[in-house]
Amino acid sequence: MPTVVFDEIDTGLSGKAAARVAKKIEEFSAHAQVLVISHLPQMAARADTHLHIEKAEHEGRTLTQVRELIGEDRVDEIARMLAGEQIAEEARANARTLLGTKVRWA
Repeated sequence: MPTVVFDEIDTGLSGKAAARVAKKIEEFSAHAQVLVISHLPQMAARADTHLHIEKAEHEGRTLTQVRELIGEDRVDEIARMLAGEQIAEEARANARTLLGTKVRWA
């Protein structure tokens, strides 16, 4: 199966345009493995899997940590994308709506 990487394909997009691009990428993912780096919740919420990638420097070396987000961690990350660092329950509710049935709990 081919793999396609989209690095910030959503730059300059918002609202309806971002949602349309996300839908097209989701359709494309039926035929290829698709990795999307995005900062837009409309784009990210369509993913089947979410990974949180964090870089840090330790003793002069850059280290990258990757972990899969599951359940409430996934909801919280989409909520953070919507509202910033201070996550209100309204943002979590909106994140759950965007994610629909795509939240995996285990």
